[in-house]
Amino acid sequence: MSHTEPGDWMPAAWTPRWARHVGRILCGTLWHVEVYGAENVPADGRVIVAANHAGLIDGPLMMGFVPRPTHFLVKGAFFRGPVGWVLRACGQIPVLPGGGRSALSAGRGVLMRDGCVGIFPEGRRGRGDVARLHPGVGWLSLHTGAPVVPVAVLGTRVTGKSVHALPRLRTRIVVLYGAPVTVPSSCNGEPTRRDIADMTDRVRTAMSELLMEAQQKYGIVMPTDDGTEGSYSANV
Repeated sequence: MSHTEPGDWMPAAWTPRWARHVGRILCGTLWHVEVYGAENVPADGRVIVAANHAGLIDGPLMMGFVPRPTHFLVKGAFFRGPVGWVLRACGQIPVLPGGGRSALSAGRGVLMRDGCVGIFPEGRRGRGDVARLHPGVGWLSLHTGAPVVPVAVLGTRVTGKSVHALPRLRTRIVVLYGAPVTVPSSCNGEPTRRDIADMTDRVRTAMSELLMEAQQKYGIVMPTDDGTEGSYSANV
């Protein structure tokens, strides 16, 4: 099976296990990471963890600090060269241009074998305020019955810094897990677009409320810009 055409490909269940240790050691050494509410992630069974996305290190950070091995949906552009080899070796799922359906299919397969799938439903780095989510998180949840655990990540980027910049060494970073968002009992049979939109909105609301709680409780604020060219000063 081609690495660039995943089709029905699905990562092996054991692959993220070693990556967790690498991510935890790397991020925990370079930055001061505080994790709260990890007990909200079920120890077994199918589950989706959905985090906001503001900074460059969000991926390896979450890979290391989700409390169980997790297969993340990752932008396909990263699956090139040595980095791509590492991502495949640790069981991450490429989201290729025009290939979102294949990524969702692979994620569904992981969930159906009672695995854990990670997703950044905003689809790109930016403010990380979850103002808009892509429907893939709702699709995955409704097609598998998997609950969605919202995650608030704060501190990986500050106002005035590019989405391509690393945080300063020993920067304080908070990862807060919220209560799972479960599939409504009224959802029976094949989910409609409306069902998917409603589930996605429920997840967005839970993530937004968790972000507000995390900022108030831990004193770290989200960036006020999207970190792209023209929205920040390179001199800051």
